[in-house]
Amino acid sequence: MAPGASEAPKGSIVDTTLLELLCLAIIIIAILGAIGYYIGGTAGVVIMIAIAGIIGGGINAMTSDNGFIMPAMEPSGDQTAIIRPGFIGNILAGIVAAIVSWGLYGAFSTSCLIGCTGTQAPVSLNFAAFVGAILVGISGARWLSNEADKKMLSTAASHGLGSDKNPAAATDLAHATPAQALKIANANYHP
Repeated sequence: MAPGASEAPKGSIVDTTLLELLCLAIIIIAILGAIGYYIGGTAGVVIMIAIAGIIGGGINAMTSDNGFIMPAMEPSGDQTAIIRPGFIGNILAGIVAAIVSWGLYGAFSTSCLIGCTGTQAPVSLNFAAFVGAILVGISGARWLSNEADKKMLSTAASHGLGSDKNPAAATDLAHATPAQALKIANANYHP
């Protein structure tokens, strides 16, 4: 390992697999996009909005402490565990957030689902709605990540208050990511 390089987080996907995963994700998104375009109508638009959510959730996974890790239970040192959503949880949260947002504020908000009479206006998707769904996907996934991070940080802080005085650990804790802070606190936690 190069000097200054950090170790990959537990459950992390190694770099070679990351490239393969990225290629697979692009292929899946392209296939879903083609299916959405081919199907057309409301179902096709929902598939395209889900793609926007996948992109948004993936962007959040890349820019957060979660990265491309698998969902995991992070032990907190006191008989409980914290659920880390990983990239799969980020993508699912992105999909749900994008579809809900588009359903509330997009073209689908005026569509009739049950008891429809007469002719309905076709549901369409413009570029602004697609990009907006990506942004909402990022935001929805960020909310999920922040909830897990908040739990890890509060656990780390409570363990830090109950641990022995350790100036080196306190310095490390001040500059650590939420997952690293929890590991530092767990290593110094002596009930």
